[in-house]
Amino acid sequence: MPATVTVRETALGTAIADVTLNPRPFVIINRERHSEVLPQIPREFLVALPPGFPGDLLVAPTTLVELAQADLPVGRHREQFLAGDPVMVAVKTLHEIMERPHGGQSVLGLEKRARDGLYVTVALATERLRACADRRAHKKRSTEVQRGEIFARFETLLPDGLSPINLFREGQALLVDWFPGQTGHQVLRAAYTSIADMAGARRGQVDFDAIDREQMELVAAAGAVYAKTLAFVNAQHEMSELIRELIETPEFRNASAMEKHELQAAVLREKGPALHQELAHNKQGGPTPVQLLRAAAAMDFNPAWVFLNDDIYMQTFGCAMRLGRAERGIGAMLEPAQIDGLKHCLALGDEAGATDGQISPWGDMAKGLRDLALKVRPRAGWDEFFAVAAANPGSLWITKSNR
Repeated sequence: MPATVTVRETALGTAIADVTLNPRPFVIINRERHSEVLPQIPREFLVALPPGFPGDLLVAPTTLVELAQADLPVGRHREQFLAGDPVMVAVKTLHEIMERPHGGQSVLGLEKRARDGLYVTVALATERLRACADRRAHKKRSTEVQRGEIFARFETLLPDGLSPINLFREGQALLVDWFPGQTGHQVLRAAYTSIADMAGARRGQVDFDAIDREQMELVAAAGAVYAKTLAFVNAQHEMSELIRELIETPEFRNASAMEKHELQAAVLREKGPALHQELAHNKQGGPTPVQLLRAAAAMDFNPAWVFLNDDIYMQTFGCAMRLGRAERGIGAMLEPAQIDGLKHCLALGDEAGATDGQISPWGDMAKGLRDLALKVRPRAGWDEFFAVAAANPGSLWITKSNR
C-alpha cells in the first residue's frame, strides 16, 4: 500500500484518458445508486494498490450506459456495480515489444510461464482426482483407465487444440524442476496420497465431491489463464507491429521527439481499445478472483499480468505465487508490501471463516490466501514470522515449516 493516496473524483472519460497515458487502476461507482454522496473506498482497495502507485486514485461516478459507450464492460462485476459497490478497473497500454522470432517455434516469457503452469496443474490435479474417485468407490482402479476418464472430463475445460494427455505428460516431465529433490513419480504419488490419506478419508468423513469440484475449477482456471495469455501476447505483437510500421514512415522519421510521441499515442488511441478491451475485462462466467488466486499458486503465474482488470489483485496473486513456491519446497522472498497484505488477509480470512452466511468478495479472497498460507506453516508459525518482520523491516525469505 502506498504511503499516501489521494482519492479524486472525475468523469469517466477523463479517468480513461488519464490512466491511458499513466496506466494504473481506477474506481467506478454507480451514479444511479449514489447521486449525492459517494461511498468510501474500501480499505482493501487501498491495501491492494502497488507500492509504486502514483498516489492519485481516480473515482468515476458513471452508469452502465456510459460504460458501454466507452467500451468498458464490467463483466462479472456487473452485480457488484449495480448494487452500488465500488468496482476497481484497469486500462493498460500494450507496449511495444520485440518482433516474434521467425518460424513460430520459440515459446518465451509469459507464454512459456503460463504453458508450464498449465502442464503442472493438469498433472497434479489428475492424481488428486484419481484419489477422490478411489476413496468414493472404496477401491483402487486401473491407473491408466482412471486417467483416461479424467482426461475426458478435462476436454471441455481446456482451450481448443490442447490434449489433456499431452499436457499431463509434459507436466510430469517438469515436476523434477518444480519440486527439488523429488522424482516426477514421487511428486505424483504425493499428490495422490495428499487426498487419499486425509484424516477420515477411509471412513467417509471427507467431502470428496467438494475436492473434485475444486480441482476441476483449478484446471478450468489454469486453462483460462493460458488462453488469456496467448490472446494478450498476440495483441501485444499486433500493436507492436503497428508501431513498427509507423516508425518506418517518412512522417515519423522527420518528426520531432514530441511529434513522435503524439504519433504513437494516436495509433494507441485509435487501435488500442479494439485490442485491449477484451483482454482487460473478464466476461461473465470466467474464473472468479478466488479461482485465479488458487491458479496463481498452482501455476507460479500471476493472472493479473494478463487479466488486466484484476490488476487490483496483483499483490495478492503475487503473494499466492510465492506461497505456492514455498509449499513446493523452493522457498520465496516476500516483499514488505506482501508481508503486510498477508498479515491483513490472515486476520480478514479468520473473520470470514468464522462468519455464517455470505462472504464479501474481499473476505473470500482473504480466506483463500489464508488457506494457502496455512499449507506453508501453521498459524503460530505465521505469528512468529510477522513478529520477526516487525523487528526487521524489509523483504524476508519464507520456507515451508511444520511449526
